[in-house]
Amino acid sequence: MSRPKSGLARGVQITEFHEYRINPDPIISSDSDHFMDDFLSPSKLRALTGLDNLDDVQSLEMRVDTIETSLGNFGSYLPNLTHLKLSDSCISSIRDLGTSLPRLRVLWLVRCGLVDVDGLCSMPSLKEIYLAYNEISDLSPLPMLEALETLDLEGNQVDDIHQIEFLSLCPNLQLLTLQGNPICLLPSPTSTQTAYSYRQSVISILPQLHVLDDRPLMTSERPRRDSPKAPPAERQPLSKPADSSSSRPIATRPALKGRASPTLAKNIANLADSAPSSSSAN
Repeated sequence: MSRPKSGLARGVQITEFHEYRINPDPIISSDSDHFMDDFLSPSKLRALTGLDNLDDVQSLEMRVDTIETSLGNFGSYLPNLTHLKLSDSCISSIRDLGTSLPRLRVLWLVRCGLVDVDGLCSMPSLKEIYLAYNEISDLSPLPMLEALETLDLEGNQVDDIHQIEFLSLCPNLQLLTLQGNPICLLPSPTSTQTAYSYRQSVISILPQLHVLDDRPLMTSERPRRDSPKAPPAERQPLSKPADSSSSRPIATRPALKGRASPTLAKNIANLADSAPSSSSAN
């Protein structure tokens, strides 16, 4: 068999050795023993975790490349996995992690080349997500994570302050990192606003935060709460007649039919003014 003129033409780099015995006991792999099959197999996961029973695995750290190969639902082998660290991997989409990680609580995807966060909704138990130094700009899928408490988006491409409004639907979010994003400089790419406070704008949208960009929120930074409602005004007593200070009862004059004589009218007036008590009448 003639030797190919160039090994690089076949995608293989050939190195010549002058010694006779190079590898006396070569490892011969079967056709079905491919890298990805071995990577996802329970035996490989046992080697990575150091545990024979994969049900006991709660934490896993590895580096993967999902552009060339798919991970599939590897989480089906790890039903109790709660911490997963894939930082410095090459991941085209979070969807590549599959949908078999319902108990995952902490996820690291730092420097993975991500451009979106689609797929996180399949991990409803997530409390902490670390997505620093990716290319993420759209935060709309995050409101699906009601248990989320910590979110690290440092060094991404969030360029519109209105994207932060999606995070207001995460009621338990307490720690947020956004430094290194375009919104730290301008509220939007087309904004001409000169008086812009990035930190105050974020706090006004997310008053429930405890820490922003590794700095605890001060009381003076928090938006003022609505002043408490004033107590209902007390009912004021009705105004008294001008002569109400007198303890003497006021007698009403009886209405007379027809025309009364001056003498009779005078007598009636005198009776009303004197107002004798019932005891004196007897």
